[in-house]
Amino acid sequence: MEYRSAAYTGMAEIALIQKKTDQALKYSRLAQDYDRYNVKAIQFEAVADRLAGYPAEAAEVLNRLTRMDPLSHFAGLEHYLSDPATENFNAFKDLIRI
Repeated sequence: MEYRSAAYTGMAEIALIQKKTDQALKYSRLAQDYDRYNVKAIQFEAVADRLAGYPAEAAEVLNRLTRMDPLSHFAGLEHYLSDPATENFNAFKDLIRI
C-alpha cells in the first residue's frame, strides 16, 4: 500500500513518454488518490492535460500546484507552454532570481 502512489506515478511517467495521454491522466490521478500532495503526479497530470488538448483542466491543475508551491517554476513554464503569450513568458521569467 505504501508504494502505490509512487508506482502509479512511475506508470504515468511511462505513459507520457509513450505519448499515451489518456493512460498518463489515469495513472497520475490514481497516484493522487493515495497521496494528494504527490507533486510529481500533479505535474504529470498537467502535462498530460496540455498534450491531450484540455487547456481548462490543465489550468486548474496548475492553479492547484501554484497554491501548493507559489514559487513553482514548473507551473510557470506550463502556463507559458499552454498559452505562449509574451506576458506569460515574462511572468515565468520574473520568478527566476539569481
